[in-house]
Amino acid sequence: MKMFKELFEMFPEEKLEKNPIHNIWNTLGDAYNHLKNDAKRDYCYKKELKLLDKTHRNLDFENVATCTAYAKLHTKLNNISVAEEFADLAVKLDPFSENAWYVMRFVAKKKEDYVNALNYLINAYKINCESTAVMVELSEVYEKLGDIARAYHYIERAYLWDPLWFIPREKASAMRTPELFRNSRNFDQRSSLIF
Repeated sequence: MKMFKELFEMFPEEKLEKNPIHNIWNTLGDAYNHLKNDAKRDYCYKKELKLLDKTHRNLDFENVATCTAYAKLHTKLNNISVAEEFADLAVKLDPFSENAWYVMRFVAKKKEDYVNALNYLINAYKINCESTAVMVELSEVYEKLGDIARAYHYIERAYLWDPLWFIPREKASAMRTPELFRNSRNFDQRSSLIF
């Protein structure tokens, strides 16, 4: 909570109205989302969307970064069909973009379509198998699909890859229980699988 207070003090909305800074509205929206303040969250995301429109006056939708930014914001605003269009366009523009596949996962997870989210994450992982964020997401999706051994494999891998990031560290620690190993037959064989 202290972190959010400091963030709000550093970037008061009155100052941002006069002198907007790219991506700060998005960060404030994420903070309000964490604080469960839906009205402020949506207000900030809409401000970021307007700023994005202004920044990309010609709306250069042949740019993967632009498409993924729009897809993320529309997903956060629950405009899923619009977000899907931008995410699809990003993948069509560059099928070798880890970020494009990662955003596709974002949209699929919002729709609770975990099978497609898994497929998108596998594509992102094939492009960049060193991405800790992708490993964390793979763990989360495998857990949602009930494959705890693979979920543990990816969260442990993320922790080993980036031991200072608290999400994989905390989640790996929480998953290491006797039940995990007892309930997973042939755990060593299954957890060594890449996909």
